[in-house]
Amino acid sequence: MTVFEYEFSCKGQCSRLEVDVPIPLSTTTDDFCERLSIAHQLPCFVLPTLKAAFTEFVVAAERKFQSDRARRAVEGLRKGLTDRQEICNRWSQAFHKQVKAYSIESQAVDTSFSALYKKLIHSPSLTSILNVEHAFAMAVQEVIRDRDRTLAELERRQRVEMDEVLSGGIGSRPFTDTQISNLAQLHIERLEFQTNHWEEELAKTKRDQKIQYLDWLRSIDEDPQKSAMKARSLSQTASNAYEEGERHVERPDERLEESFTIHLGAQLKTTHNLRLLSAHILDLCRHTANFVSGQVVAEPQRLQTALSLYSQKLCGMVLLVDDRLNSYSGIKKEFAEVCAQSTDFHFPDLPKQLEQIETEVLRHNETKPRSLPGDTSSVKSGSSESSVDSQEKKSRPSIGTFYVTKHSNLSEVHAVFHLVTDETLLLGDINSRHPVILGLRNVLKTCFKHGIVNLTIPLLLTLEMTEEMTIPWCLKRAELIFKCVKGFMMEMSTWAESESRTIQFIVPKGLSVDTFQMLSNMLPGIFRQSNPIVGR
Repeated sequence: MTVFEYEFSCKGQCSRLEVDVPIPLSTTTDDFCERLSIAHQLPCFVLPTLKAAFTEFVVAAERKFQSDRARRAVEGLRKGLTDRQEICNRWSQAFHKQVKAYSIESQAVDTSFSALYKKLIHSPSLTSILNVEHAFAMAVQEVIRDRDRTLAELERRQRVEMDEVLSGGIGSRPFTDTQISNLAQLHIERLEFQTNHWEEELAKTKRDQKIQYLDWLRSIDEDPQKSAMKARSLSQTASNAYEEGERHVERPDERLEESFTIHLGAQLKTTHNLRLLSAHILDLCRHTANFVSGQVVAEPQRLQTALSLYSQKLCGMVLLVDDRLNSYSGIKKEFAEVCAQSTDFHFPDLPKQLEQIETEVLRHNETKPRSLPGDTSSVKSGSSESSVDSQEKKSRPSIGTFYVTKHSNLSEVHAVFHLVTDETLLLGDINSRHPVILGLRNVLKTCFKHGIVNLTIPLLLTLEMTEEMTIPWCLKRAELIFKCVKGFMMEMSTWAESESRTIQFIVPKGLSVDTFQMLSNMLPGIFRQSNPIVGR
């Protein structure tokens, strides 16, 4: 504590004000001066002089305070009064939490962690690992539910407050346009503040989970029994959190599903599995709560996904997106929300992967050969566009191309092929030379080259049903995709290793049962189905 003195003169008179000021100051200097003026009934014309003198005093006093504290800390180290190891540990924790270069995110995905996980996931610790991952996912979803409830309540209160202001309030005169604009700006600032706060809280939760997860994996070899007890404790905690927010969890509906076994190849035939299913494509990515003896455990689909994470038996999915590399609308927003519901312990988060992809797309488009000198169309279009629009277009992939994101926290998918499409897919007269069809060929080629043996493809090249999609339209589109995929698979099998693969053709949930049955009957006629030989 210290004493602040201020002298002012008025008509030869001098007054003196002494107050105790806490250093360091816990509020702003302007706020403190306003409080002084109200508490001591100071005239308004002395406020500017008071604020200037008070600001100068606080800056000098805080500088002296920090210098004295630093001097005492250094003297404590010199005389051995302070534990140096404790200071190092505190600095290390602070750097891990605040500085990105030293955070666990940049150290979690390395060869040692990958080898450790691959070793333990194929050991008796498999069940414990899956349960811990699922428990962490339930904890993240609880934070997301709290965030959504808080933001929804804030928006509701702001909406009520704005309605009262627009209606003139109760027993008050109408507000001016300036007051209404200021209130709207205040609402936006409060909403942004809460949004940023919850984003930081969610990021901190995931960062802490990565640290705990890595430490827990390393402790399994040392004391498996203790690690199993911790896994059960985390599962019980997740069960309690899930029961509190159970009504907010969406459970996927039952799927319509048909499976087939086929042979492909001219001389040396290879057996493949085909599956036709009706579901929302993101149901393959969502986690659902699975209870065993009152505890939340991992769903059965996660078993195969975890076992094949570091193998040549990966699962992929084709997601139809537009040419903008963001996740703010449509199916991309829903997919980003699904990815954010659990911590990815092996790969960067989806926003970071999209940032890297955008950088690569921009670099690729900038190195493309420019148009010929006689091509005047590009010159005209370039002159009419601003440099900002041109830069934005350079960062967009073209129709028919795709970019891949890697995930370890989805239910049945390891790699997602984001295939760029446009409105022409809604037409019924596309052919096998359409850019999206050729892009689908490149997706299959990538799968054959990089060990992705299970691929999910939207059969109708659409993720939802519309009124224009009649039964003839659906049958014609399905026939085209069936024949193209068959040709692509036969083409790839000529140079790739002969290995059994699974292709899942998914149709939107709004498709009728009769149409689904027609598509199911069409598939064996296009592919060569494997039928058993029955002896007489």
